[in-house]
Amino acid sequence: MGQQPTSLSDYLRIVMGSSGGSSALKTDQVNALGNHILSQSMKVEYCISNFSVSGYWHNISEDSPKFMTNTMNKPDGLWGISIRNNTFPIIKGLVYEYLNSTDQSGPFHDKDGIVYGGNDGYFGNSVYKNGWTYFSRTIGTPFLSSPVYNKNGGVSIVNSRVQVHHIGLEGDVHGYNYKALCSFSKNYGNYWAPYPEMIRNTSLLLEVKKQFPKLSHIEMGCSVGADIGKLYGNSIGCMVSVRKRGNLFSR
Repeated sequence: MGQQPTSLSDYLRIVMGSSGGSSALKTDQVNALGNHILSQSMKVEYCISNFSVSGYWHNISEDSPKFMTNTMNKPDGLWGISIRNNTFPIIKGLVYEYLNSTDQSGPFHDKDGIVYGGNDGYFGNSVYKNGWTYFSRTIGTPFLSSPVYNKNGGVSIVNSRVQVHHIGLEGDVHGYNYKALCSFSKNYGNYWAPYPEMIRNTSLLLEVKKQFPKLSHIEMGCSVGADIGKLYGNSIGCMVSVRKRGNLFSR
């Protein structure tokens, strides 16, 4: 997108979330210089005997700062409940989460000269083309993907409007530590480039690890993951790991 503003005053505009000056692109003059995401969290936790139960709500917003109960995109966020215990090792932890990002403060950012502030997109930006990514991987929830641009300038893998149900279990069975994750998602693309139809996808992961104290505390593990659906195609992968805990030369 060309040379970006680099002065100290421009830096202060970014920190304060202010609109860009005359040297900024028109988009940053209308909105704010840089790309900002506001994250707010609310959590309630209750402990009794050997059990702990927590409920939480996370909300992200790209609009002007407001308390999470009054944000324009209040229907969007992550809601979850987690249960942990120290009594039944077979199931040490259980978590259920629901993620929704379909509202995005409405379908229009601006229309007919009026700025509505919608079409948030999440983790994407019209100026910073790759958005909030690291080596093409979204920084944040893996269920939302930022734009990925190919050499010809085309865009692929854009999916910011999702509904996800996620369940996780972890525990210990005769010294074998396990983790099982399962996610069911509905994927809609985004407002400016929706999928022709909603796409369902199922993601699975099973991870098992075991420590061997008599073998210098070596830990061996095996993980199997799979995607089922048209979003990424049907695929399966396996990983075997060997890890040494503590001092490398100690027993």
